[in-house]
Amino acid sequence: MTTRNFRKGRRGQVIVMVTLCLFVLCGILGLAVDLGWMYFVRKAAQSAADAAAIAAVKNVMDNAVSLADYSCGGAVATCAATPVDCPGAPGNLQSACLYAAQNGFSAANPRRGVTVQASDRNTPPTVAGCNPLVHYPPTAPCVDTYYWATVRVREQVPQLFSAVLGHFMGTSAARATAAVARSEMLGSLILLNRQNDPWVEPLGINLRLYGTPVVHVPGGIFLASNTSQAGLIQGGGRVDSPSGTWIRGGGIDAPAGQWEIWPPTIQGDGPPFYDPMRSKNGQPPIYPNTTYIPVPIVSNKATLSSTNPLCSGGVCPPGNYYAAQVPEGCADPSCMIPTGDPIEIGGNVTFRGSSGTLFPTYVFFGGLTMGQSTVQFGPGEYVFAGVTDPSRTNVFNTDNKTLLIGGTGENQDPGRVLIFTDGSYEGRLNATKAGIPNGSSLPLLQFGNASVKSGNNAGSHVELYGLDKLDSTVIAAGLDEWAPVVMWQDQLNSNVKYVTDASGHSTGQIDITSCGPGHTLDNPCMNSPSPPPGYRELQVWATPYAKYGGVIYQPRGSWTWLQASGDYVGPLQLISGALKTTGSGNLTLTGPMIPTTVWVAALVE
Repeated sequence: MTTRNFRKGRRGQVIVMVTLCLFVLCGILGLAVDLGWMYFVRKAAQSAADAAAIAAVKNVMDNAVSLADYSCGGAVATCAATPVDCPGAPGNLQSACLYAAQNGFSAANPRRGVTVQASDRNTPPTVAGCNPLVHYPPTAPCVDTYYWATVRVREQVPQLFSAVLGHFMGTSAARATAAVARSEMLGSLILLNRQNDPWVEPLGINLRLYGTPVVHVPGGIFLASNTSQAGLIQGGGRVDSPSGTWIRGGGIDAPAGQWEIWPPTIQGDGPPFYDPMRSKNGQPPIYPNTTYIPVPIVSNKATLSSTNPLCSGGVCPPGNYYAAQVPEGCADPSCMIPTGDPIEIGGNVTFRGSSGTLFPTYVFFGGLTMGQSTVQFGPGEYVFAGVTDPSRTNVFNTDNKTLLIGGTGENQDPGRVLIFTDGSYEGRLNATKAGIPNGSSLPLLQFGNASVKSGNNAGSHVELYGLDKLDSTVIAAGLDEWAPVVMWQDQLNSNVKYVTDASGHSTGQIDITSCGPGHTLDNPCMNSPSPPPGYRELQVWATPYAKYGGVIYQPRGSWTWLQASGDYVGPLQLISGALKTTGSGNLTLTGPMIPTTVWVAALVE
């Protein structure tokens, strides 16, 4: 009897213990459900915040025509010093609200909320600090930005386990900051022409190899054409791109084993195939520090040499160079008649600014031609402002017996940039602005091809190094944004038409509207054939006696002809519409030491 009662007591204790455990198990299950659901909502909120922040910033980038448009109070960028609730956010910030709603976070749901905050690089709450000095959003320390937007997303989530303790609702939140921020430019060879863009080769070809050159591009290749022959090898040449080749839906026509790595990456349209310079503040400015007096070359054959009094002691000063006729009895520049003939160098000279000139500018109206001479390009801008007859004269031309020295290595001096343009350079140049007497007599100066030749020995070579973005004189001149460019072709002198602002300056964007409806990036507006379409070429001899450092840039609708001979290895990045290579030897583009940076819309936090 006693034993039986004891067993009944034990059975009662088990029931109590199991009941208590069920409460605990249900609580643990409820907690797991609470945490799992909160985590799920948190991930969804983060996706919505990311998409919304990118949308607000990309809206600005899509509508800006220059970096000046990324400023608070302008017509493009909207700022909010404190978070603004959706859907009432103004301007481009409304894009953030719309994208958050598309991702399930609509203000119409009382349990959900979205706020947007934004600023530019000089308006609070942007923070200045870090080394080097940059302006960054409070949520992303030391990320240099021009404009940023922070989106905060939250949702109240019903609770299960926590409701037992009286907490019926929990809050799951996420935050994302996107910005117009600096990013290193990808690719050592970027070719922008699309399938309808004309050049000297058949349409649709970006890269054409003749002969037996080996083109080695460690930094990768981007081809914007979408034809099956975006890359075409005819002959014994080979392309080696260890980092890969990216093609905008196109293909490669090459014998097996002559294009590495194979197969290339095929991807849809997007920023990798746009002009990477579109995010810059237009084009490189000229006369950045001061105004230079005209320097007339007063002879029918405008020749510079150490015996020319304009280049005293063989040193040619900054200025506006132009050829002029001297009428009989004329003893003053006011009676000289500008001819538009090219400036010729027939002796050893050095272009160098005075000690008081921070970053000098040299403008050559009529172009510049070099003969058998030793020519030194000191730090500065060299502007080749058109020719009277592009069918006969290059806007810049070096003979293969020229010794052209422009620096001793990457970032060893402030650097130099060669600008190939016409007599206007988007309205920044003309005879009146240049102070040329009798400037109305100056003929129309058109854009022409440029040719940089190097010989086959050490006494006849070319050495050019681009702008140093960290140099104080380059920064003071406002040219650091374009470093390390060493050659720049005017965007307004190309087959493809670029958009201009109210002042006639290029915005870096492709024009698809001024020529009527129905045009796209694949079928853009074209410039009129003046100068003729054939004169958009840059010819570069790549030999062991050629040394280039920096970026060679041509806009879409232009092209480069590389003539390879021997082995060329250089810290060079080439951006052009298309590329044709001939000759033999190995051509290696390693990319500049300090990479080119561009402004992109990106998540920074």
